[in-house]
Formats: sequence, C-alpha cells, structure tokens
Amino acid sequence: MACNCNSKYDNKVPCCCSVGEPVICTTTVCLDAQPCDVVVETNCIIYNGNNHDCAGIYNGMLLTEVVDIILAGANLIDCTTTTTTDPGCQCYLVTNTSPFDAYELTTIDCTSRNSIVTPIEANQRIYICSRLGISANNEHVDITLLPFTEYVCQNGGGNCFAPAAFCHTVEVTGSANIQYINSDGILTTTGVVSNTILYLCAWKQSISIVGGAGSILITDTNAICLTNEDCLL
Repeated sequence: MACNCNSKYDNKVPCCCSVGEPVICTTTVCLDAQPCDVVVETNCIIYNGNNHDCAGIYNGMLLTEVVDIILAGANLIDCTTTTTTDPGCQCYLVTNTSPFDAYELTTIDCTSRNSIVTPIEANQRIYICSRLGISANNEHVDITLLPFTEYVCQNGGGNCFAPAAFCHTVEVTGSANIQYINSDGILTTTGVVSNTILYLCAWKQSISIVGGAGSILITDTNAICLTNEDCLL
C-alpha cells in the first residue's frame, strides 16, 4: 500500500480492499518528492490462516477482530496491573470414556505452535503435550493437566515423560510372589501367581521376586502409566 491509503472502512469492507480481498491502493502525490511510505492499517488486513473454532477465529476476519479476541483471552483488555505468563509446553492425560466411538483431540505444537488434530480411539488413554491448551470435540473425552514436577514433555514436545512409572510385561514361569514400586512410589506385592503374564505399572528396575520357586521375564514397554489398568490398553 502507498501513502494516503488510510481512509476509514465502511461496513467491514476495509480501505484498499474490495469485497474482502486486499488490492493495491496507490497515489501519484507524495510530499517532498519522497518515495511513498507503506501505510498499512489493521482494518486493511484480513486474516487468512487456519480456523480456530474454540477461540472464534476464522479465515477472512479483520486483523482488528483477531487481535481483540486474543487480548480478551489473555485478560489484557481493560486491564491495569494484570499480567499473563505463557505456561509453555504442558503434559495432559486424555481419556476417551466412550466404549464405542473415536473422537478428535486438538493440541498446539510446542515448537511451531501450529494446531494439530489427533484421533483418540474408544477407551483409549494417552499422555500428550500441548503448549497453550488442549480441547476435544466430544464431552466423553476427559482432559487432565498433569503436575509439571512429575510429568514433563520430552525435547520440547510430543509425548509426556514420567520419570518413574512405566508399563511392564512380566511373564511368570512356575510360582512367584512379585514385588514392585507402583506409580505412587509405594512398594507393592502381587501375592503368589503361577504361569501367567502380568501387566504392571512400575518404576523401572523395581520388579523382583520375593517368594516362590518360579522365574520371571520382564519387558519394559516404555509406555508411561498411572495404574496397572493403563498397561492393558
């Protein structure tokens, strides 16, 4: 845009725009024979990015409308001393409680800040990172923000990492009483089991035999967990 392109817009058709589409607005008169400065009003700029239903931001809106929505969400409109802090990449536990239907989960990539849609299957529980929030397209999807001191996001994004509890597959041959540390850090025993396969949510290298004459074969699946039931999914 060139100088003198700053007239008011009418009925949300901005200056230097035609039916919602930006066009070049020029003038042959510039003061002091200087090259025309580029003058851009926010009312002349149209957002053409992705739609964000949860925020009410859509392709084709004026930049002024988009900025107002962002500021309102950050509690910065009509504020005096209120400030906000970017929480950074956070870990969430997401559970689809529906036994039959899959849904969609929307997260914000921790590095690019792009919106990402991820499917979550029926009865599925996943741990996932998101930067500024997370949402689902159905009420059957429960979302829990996990404590930052216990669950962190690896390499700035992706899946969550818990420093203690992971799913283990334990194959028991003969009879054995097995001991392990659960996700709450509590020493736990299974009681005597025979010729079976157990799925245990336990701290790494915490599983051992404390009784019986059998043997065990332990496989760490590297899937983080909160309960033994998580390891059955």
